[in-house]
Amino acid sequence: MYKLIAVIGQFLVLHAWPMFKWILHKVKGQCELLRIQYEEQPGYSRTQRTERSLKNSKFTECHEVIAKVSEHSLSDRVSDVSLIKGVVYDKHPVFRRRFTECVERILGYTRLVDELERLRTEKYEEGKHQQQLLNLWKTLKPDEPLSERYTRQWGDIGFQGTDPASDFRGMGLLGLLNLIYFSEEHCDVARQTVMHSNHPKYGYSFAIVGINLTEMCIRYMRSGLFKRHFYNLESANPTVQDFNELYCYVFVEFDKLWMKEKPNIMQFNAMRDKYEGQLDKLLTGNNRPLPLLSKTAAEFNLVAQEC
Repeated sequence: MYKLIAVIGQFLVLHAWPMFKWILHKVKGQCELLRIQYEEQPGYSRTQRTERSLKNSKFTECHEVIAKVSEHSLSDRVSDVSLIKGVVYDKHPVFRRRFTECVERILGYTRLVDELERLRTEKYEEGKHQQQLLNLWKTLKPDEPLSERYTRQWGDIGFQGTDPASDFRGMGLLGLLNLIYFSEEHCDVARQTVMHSNHPKYGYSFAIVGINLTEMCIRYMRSGLFKRHFYNLESANPTVQDFNELYCYVFVEFDKLWMKEKPNIMQFNAMRDKYEGQLDKLLTGNNRPLPLLSKTAAEFNLVAQEC
């Protein structure tokens, strides 16, 4: 049964859909890319359909326009696509601007994924990154000096042993930078989250969970699930800071779910799966950027007080 469905799906993609596009082209006198720029709202809807159309095109120029590396300028590549698609700018003056914005969003997202992968693969180096690690402690525990570099005190903010460096092996420098950004840019909220994580009955390992959430966010970036967020941002060129803000939102929402459900640490995988299900539903049912955090904990749901 599943093989039959797969065969039918493949047939539709390879034969029925191209035929349907050809009919629309003949009836409306417009290519698919041109129709998209008129039919879809700016942001994710328009950009996602544009990206899919370009990737499925038989023309090399359409693949070239969203290539990461090209010997031609973006303006020239847009002109090439317009030419082969028969788009006349005098007749459709909005096409070039709208299409270019979509391409810029596609390329901006690709560049961000590449930069995040670079940070993820950069290993923690003691001489190079030690001060950042120490600053993480000072920010989260300002009234509790660290007795020494290698100490079990690190467990108070959720590391596994006496040396946090070993916990960053999976996510590299990105895991550390995410935690630092959260603690420095949303200090009140981060300290509140650490307090939640140290709950005597329903606590969890703050840093280890944070690194696991970095892995989850990177996975969502690779799969394209976060395109629905980034393609709806005002800027077409998102930065690592934009990713950091999204990470902070994910961390706080996961913490809210944890404190609401009151599991134990052995149930972490189940809780992560449950949160991913909620996030998937939010992303697929939303055509706006995810709501990010304010700079203070004023609106933060202090559910730990109810435990």
